[in-house]
Amino acid sequence: MRAPHDNEICAGSAKPFERRQTAPGSAAAIHLNHASASLADQSVFDAQRRYLDAEARYGPHRAVEQLSNELDELPAALGALLGAHPEQIALTESASRGWALALSALHPARRLQVFVGEHEWGGNLCSVLATPRASLTVLRRAPGETWRCVVREALDRRERDAVPVVSLPLIGCASGALNALSGVATAVRDAGGWLFVDASQAVGQVHVDANALGADVLVFPMRKWLRGPRGIAVLCLSMRALAQFETPALIDVFGSCAEPTAHRGLNDHGMALKLDAGARRFQLYEHNPGLRLGALAAVRVAQRTGIDTIHAHTCALSAKLHERLQRIAGVSWIDRPDTGLLGVVFDNRLCRDIAHRLWTQGINVASIGRRYSPLSPHGDRLGDVLRLSAHIVTEPREIDVAVDALERIVTSPLAAT
Repeated sequence: MRAPHDNEICAGSAKPFERRQTAPGSAAAIHLNHASASLADQSVFDAQRRYLDAEARYGPHRAVEQLSNELDELPAALGALLGAHPEQIALTESASRGWALALSALHPARRLQVFVGEHEWGGNLCSVLATPRASLTVLRRAPGETWRCVVREALDRRERDAVPVVSLPLIGCASGALNALSGVATAVRDAGGWLFVDASQAVGQVHVDANALGADVLVFPMRKWLRGPRGIAVLCLSMRALAQFETPALIDVFGSCAEPTAHRGLNDHGMALKLDAGARRFQLYEHNPGLRLGALAAVRVAQRTGIDTIHAHTCALSAKLHERLQRIAGVSWIDRPDTGLLGVVFDNRLCRDIAHRLWTQGINVASIGRRYSPLSPHGDRLGDVLRLSAHIVTEPREIDVAVDALERIVTSPLAAT
């Protein structure tokens, strides 16, 4: 693929570098690690400080009361972003926690057979392995084969006494390929199963419609492509899931309550658990309101910028990056650039060593190892992939600077391992 000229990149974006000017972190380094944690807009920091100022002035509870109208806007803003209703949205500490909570509420009395792809997030795999009633099946997809066909064939061979759960990422954490999931939800539901979609690398850089995908469970953190704060994530549940999922592993008085019952039997204290009908039963009372205000500010920035603008800009930069990386000797594997995330592996070079040396030069990248993507078929001899990810605040010249530095590292005799 021909790398676009810098002028073409600028023309495809609606003044992207204006966004850079409002991202304080962009001045500190060349940040090509947005897939791990992006650079937030100044408005995100301002929103968090506004809560802290209110707390300092009024105390924690009064501060929440003062800001309650704005805090209440977040589920609706997220719902609009995802094509969902506010009642489908729960806020959690991380995407992995939301994924695990959803799994815990799925038919607790029945066995589960969880089907995952090769790019499943390591945290989700840990949750499956920590669930005694769940078994794990890895889906292998041949080049050109659709996920719909892979899933349907696998479900035809499923364990008939187990509830099937299919979990797929929209974009893998070590691969920038955007998975086409058309028809997967139908195949899963035809088998009486549930579709979990990890959108951690997708929301904020591509359009994601949870209902159009047919996702029963969709998760993502705010700190990645939405450029929000750390420590807050989103769990979006389908109306079907809300109607059939049972009590999650963690609940409190925010989404449930203990109510007196009319009849008391032996060993019965006369109390019954009542769960909220919406997604709030997956959400806990204790939280940091500042993070939620920051998250709301991040959603508003993404909506003002436009997801189409973000996607066009990041894809153009990724194509430029791909074209330049292909010229470097010793590339053993490189991802195809249809998103802002790109993975690459070099012959006889450790990706974590390359990442560290780039960090010392003020260039932020990531080395994604087996802990995070245990099933990935790509990686150096330690299983690592070098991940580079550009965003709307990235300038084309930064790609050139980063690749020049990378080429010097991998062609240096000192880099050999």
